[in-house]
Amino acid sequence: MQWSRAAAAAVCFAIYLFSVGRRCSLVELRNALCHAAAAAAGLSLSLSLSLSRSLSLSLSLSLSVSLCVSLLCLYHVAAACTFASHA
Repeated sequence: MQWSRAAAAAVCFAIYLFSVGRRCSLVELRNALCHAAAAAAGLSLSLSLSLSRSLSLSLSLSLSVSLCVSLLCLYHVAAACTFASHA
């Protein structure tokens, strides 16, 4: 489960650097965020399906924490891109 969080954090950080490093349009930002969210959700879903059912409570808890972290990261990316486009 640790490597999935590291991968999601790496994807978010790469998008953040991309948005800060250049002026991006809202369409580019939307596409990048959709791809990152789909990749993170697919990774989390495949991990959750591979685990046993006895860990369903801890899995759903870690999945909700992971989604909250992903949403927070996406919020920062959107804010950085909006700031870069107005600068």
